[in-house]
Amino acid sequence: MVNKVHQTQPDKDQNILKAGNNLDKNKYYLNNEFMPSEIFKSVNTIEGNTPVNSENFNNPDKQQNLRPSNFNPPQPSFHTMRLSDRSTSTIQKKVNHIYIILALLASLFNSTGQIIRGYESKNALASNLIQNSTFCIIPFLYLIFRKIKSSRTGVPMIMPWYQDPNAMKQNNILPIENQPKPTYRFVPKILLLLMIGGSFEFIGCYFLALSFHFGQLAHMNDGITSSLVLFSSVYILITQYLIYRDKINFIQAIGMLMILVAVTIVSVFTPDQTKRIHYEEQEHSDSYYEALCILTGLIAAVLFGQEIVFVRVLTEYKVDGELSSYFYPLFVGIYGIIGIFSYVIIFDIGEDYYELHDLLLILMGGMCESIGMVLIFVASSIGIGGIAFSLGNTCCIFVTLFNYLVFLQPISFLQVIGIIMTVLGASIISLDDKITALVNKIKGK
Repeated sequence: MVNKVHQTQPDKDQNILKAGNNLDKNKYYLNNEFMPSEIFKSVNTIEGNTPVNSENFNNPDKQQNLRPSNFNPPQPSFHTMRLSDRSTSTIQKKVNHIYIILALLASLFNSTGQIIRGYESKNALASNLIQNSTFCIIPFLYLIFRKIKSSRTGVPMIMPWYQDPNAMKQNNILPIENQPKPTYRFVPKILLLLMIGGSFEFIGCYFLALSFHFGQLAHMNDGITSSLVLFSSVYILITQYLIYRDKINFIQAIGMLMILVAVTIVSVFTPDQTKRIHYEEQEHSDSYYEALCILTGLIAAVLFGQEIVFVRVLTEYKVDGELSSYFYPLFVGIYGIIGIFSYVIIFDIGEDYYELHDLLLILMGGMCESIGMVLIFVASSIGIGGIAFSLGNTCCIFVTLFNYLVFLQPISFLQVIGIIMTVLGASIISLDDKITALVNKIKGK
């Protein structure tokens, strides 16, 4: 349920990097990253016109002046940042174009999970608990894999809520032989942030199921609810501006406007009442359930967006996006398991009749969404994150088409336009740096 892009670097940094002849010898730390000493030697002077030499490295009073002015790390736009970016490294990754296929597969898996979540949404609470309980399976497998890899390589496996205070300090430039031995300590705030982030995903899934349920009572297409989730892109941009003062550029503003207009279109231009099939009398009118469908769908989008905002807070504690992307669903699964036991104790399960095929279908839906999360993470890691997430956002189109063709859920022509606009708007926001670069290139010709 998440939206985010590789960063472009100045050419001069690339030229400086080429000056290093041996990247494995005599390395120094710069901002908690390995930096070849040849890079420093290739720069004649640094800030304060202080020559780079061993005396300056060994003098703590002069270490702060060792940062070359042209090594200021670039500031990527966070909402399009790769979840796998662990640093502001100036070395560009080679893009593996298989990520496009992986992103489309992620979209199909997420679509399957959403279709099942909508199909089994009659009891939104119970089905949501069962489906979310499966989210912890893949993270557990990942942790087992990391543990086996750790035992084979001899590199200790450190949980993200254990941090080395020395590694968290800024402007730490020391020869590697003088680096202090890591002393990890428990940071409860990191564990709390991961748990809260997982709770946003968990509660957001519940409101998503509610939105599907109310939409079906209003005889709407489930693709409407699926498209509302993309409002999270707008929420992320606004929140980043209010909290971190991240500027919203013209391209991003266009994407936001498209999503807002699209939400209005899918909310107002509903199918003709004559095209809706009413199997039984309802307590309230279709308009009443339509309003609840839109409201709960937007609440789910806000919760999913807040989950992503928490990733930025975690990066300030040196917790990379890879761990966040696995620990969020881990806590979602744990909450689901706890919720199932609580539900059995509190409520009369005799009223909730689930046949075996219903249970298997719900479990399959949870596994599909979990696989979709992993695929979109892998796609953004080996490719361009913005494009990967844009392709992943197409799941609402698949949900709409499936429910229209298979379940005969009605949808108006203007609502189809609105769904397409939400996908385009989210894609524009994710690809704003690419679009800006293209526009600048065209202007330069």
